[in-house]
Amino acid sequence: MQARLRGMIDDRTKMLAAISHDFRTPLTLLRLRVENVDDPVEREKMLSTIADLDAMVAATLEFASGGAKQAPRRPTDLTALVASITDDLADGGLPVSMEAARPVIHECDPATLKRALTNLIDNAVKYGGSATVAIRETLQAIEITIDDTGPGIPEEELTHVFEPLYRLESSRSRETGGMGLGLAIALSIIRAHGGRLTLSNRPQGGLRALIALPKMQTGSAHKGP
Repeated sequence: MQARLRGMIDDRTKMLAAISHDFRTPLTLLRLRVENVDDPVEREKMLSTIADLDAMVAATLEFASGGAKQAPRRPTDLTALVASITDDLADGGLPVSMEAARPVIHECDPATLKRALTNLIDNAVKYGGSATVAIRETLQAIEITIDDTGPGIPEEELTHVFEPLYRLESSRSRETGGMGLGLAIALSIIRAHGGRLTLSNRPQGGLRALIALPKMQTGSAHKGP
């Protein structure tokens, strides 16, 4: 039975890799057509969206091939990084907000971390109806929380949802479906940064995704209150 399940997962992963690979050609053609858009502001927005799609395809291919690339890391303002994601999604009409926070500097790969955060925020909106993001520092870690107002996840399934292609049978996923790669990719990226990602049901309702990244020892990050 286990061998059969493993074979099914391997087949679906290979299929996903093939589909992701095939997306590269239309994305390239779309990028060429967008270059002819007259409005420079709209053109840049479109090119930025295409770049994000291209990055998602690359991440899926990396995940299907067994891991993510180790990219160079640099000091990054995580508050600004999170704000750029929430602002873009809110501008697109999605119910996404971020609590006010001061700059938090952390050495990371901003491109892959942005991908992980986008996956988690998108997951909150898609399955939980909204996303409220907050960032704060403790003595040992930088914590980013993403809260939604949805039905949550049954306690016995909280760890299983990180498994590739895992699909909830509860009402949280029945309407939207999905193949369960977003959380798996996010977990892989955050672990590559030495951090941890956990999910928990909030007492007041909804789900919380908590990212905890170890603080740098160089003193470049701000001290928490």
